[in-house]
Amino acid sequence: MSIFTIGLLLAVFAARELWIGVRDDDAAQKEYVHLRELSAGEESTPAMGIFSGVLAEINPDFVGWIFIPGTTINYPVVRGADNSRYMNAMFSGASNPAGTIFMDYRCAKGFNAPVSLIYGHNMRNGSMFSPLNKYTDKKFLDNHPEIIIFTADGERLIYSIIDARRTNAMNSVYSLDFKDTEAAIKYAASAGARRLLVLSTCIGAENSVERLLVFAGLKR
Repeated sequence: MSIFTIGLLLAVFAARELWIGVRDDDAAQKEYVHLRELSAGEESTPAMGIFSGVLAEINPDFVGWIFIPGTTINYPVVRGADNSRYMNAMFSGASNPAGTIFMDYRCAKGFNAPVSLIYGHNMRNGSMFSPLNKYTDKKFLDNHPEIIIFTADGERLIYSIIDARRTNAMNSVYSLDFKDTEAAIKYAASAGARRLLVLSTCIGAENSVERLLVFAGLKR
C-alpha cells in the first residue's frame, strides 16, 4: 500500500470521526433545546409547571432540573440504576457521548439528603458541565454564585457556591456512604453546609483521573 493511499485512508477516517462528532453534538443540542422549550418560563428558565409529570412521563428517571444563571448549564437531571446508565445516553435514552446530567445512583432520589452528588461531561463544545471549569476563577465564582435546582416534586432550591477545586477520582466524596446519614451530615458540615450539592466533571486528557468538583450549600 502506497504512502498516498495510507494518507488518503487516514484522512477519510479523520473526516468520518469529525462528521460523527458533529452529528452527535447536533443531536444532543436539539434534544436539550426541545426539553428546555417544554420547561421554559418567561426567561427561558425552568417553570414550576413543568413538574406536573411531563418530563417524568418522558423519562421516569427524571429527578429535577439544574440551572446556573449566567452559564449554559440548564439541563434535566436523572438518576439511573447505576452510574453508567447515562454516561453515554441522552434523556430520551438515545446513545450519545454527551450523555445526561445525572445524580449518583447511591443518593436519595430527591434533593433532601445531606449530600447530593451530580455528574456531567466536560464537553469540548462547551456544553453540559464544561462551564464548571470557570469556577476555579474567583471572579467568575463571585459573579455566578448560585445554583438553582427545580426538583421533580416542584421545589425550587437555591444553593450558594462554597468552593471549586481540582482533585482526582479518589476524592472522598466518591466513596462516601450516602446511606449513612451521620457520615453524610458530617461531610456536609465539613464543607460548611447543612445540605450540600456537589457537581463533578472530568478534566484533563481522555480517561484522566483528574476531576473538578464544585461545592454548594443550600440557602433556602
